[in-house]
Order: sequence, then structure tokens, then C-alpha cells
Amino acid sequence: HPFIPLTQLNWTASKTDMTELAYALKSSRAVNDGKVSIREIIKTLEQAFRFKSGDPYRNYGEIRIRKKSRTKFLDDLTTSLLFDLEKGDE
Repeated sequence: HPFIPLTQLNWTASKTDMTELAYALKSSRAVNDGKVSIREIIKTLEQAFRFKSGDPYRNYGEIRIRKKSRTKFLDDLTTSLLFDLEKGDE
């Protein structure tokens, strides 16, 4: 029987952010030991978060040409988590 989500989750970050996350999941082999296509990961994320991210290969091109940080979204995730962890230590 199909999986039915208990809550509605909506992606509120950018299309490029979703693509960055998908490529990170593939590169880290966190999904199917890395034996999965980017399109499959993107499709699953889009379904889970009710969001259309567009062409992952075009978005990846935008990530590759970034000047400041190629992993901006992942950096922001790390910063946010560390901040929350430190708040919990107080």
C-alpha cells in the first residue's frame, strides 16, 4: 500500500537549494549507496515537499558557477543546526 504522509510539508527554499541537497545526497551515498540518479532523488524530494524544482542539470550549472560558495545551502544548513545545538547547550 502507498505511503501516506501524516503532515503536509512544503519546500520553502529555492529550486537550486533542492538541487544542491539532491546532489549532496547522491555524492555522500546517503541514498541507495549512491546507486540512484539525480532525477530519481529530485522526483522523490519534489513529491515529499510538493515542489517543482525544474531542471536539475540546469540548476547544477548555476551551483557550479557560484563565486562565493558552491555549497551555500549546505553551509546554511550546517550553520543553522550548529546554532540550535549551541542554544540547547546553554
